[in-house]
Amino acid sequence: MACSNCKKMKRDLEVAKRSATASGGVRPSEIQDTKNEVSLALQERDKALMALAGLVSSGLDFSEISKSLDVADEAALKRWVSKLAFFERYIEDVMQKANIINVPLEGQEYNAGLSVEVVNLSDFVAGDVLEIDEVIKPLLLFKPKSEDAPKLLQPGRVTVKRREN
Repeated sequence: MACSNCKKMKRDLEVAKRSATASGGVRPSEIQDTKNEVSLALQERDKALMALAGLVSSGLDFSEISKSLDVADEAALKRWVSKLAFFERYIEDVMQKANIINVPLEGQEYNAGLSVEVVNLSDFVAGDVLEIDEVIKPLLLFKPKSEDAPKLLQPGRVTVKRREN
């Protein structure tokens, strides 16, 4: 599965090679620079996919937790707590490798400009000062190393409450 940007870069490389042969105007160093860019893009994509595959694999381990907790003894609960702590660290590591940022939302003042869906917004009236009470689904950003501005990867889903003064 190749990313569209990688495919475009490969096409550009082939066009540059044909142009160089036809006109003699492209230097070998320019072709090598393009090859390096394609290679780096593919490496970044592969690292992100491997991190995602590991995350999915580890996440599936937790799909059985509800079945186990119904009949769990104290030793089994301790094992699950230990696995959960490991999984939380693993998620942070994968997010770092894949350049994913989890935006902290709980306790923040809510404004309509946030990239979140508020499931209980109809419970309030205009003019209420609201804060984010619970994060149901995290707001995730992707920050490519080559660009400054993070891009929205996944909008969040939250509940809000009235802010206490």
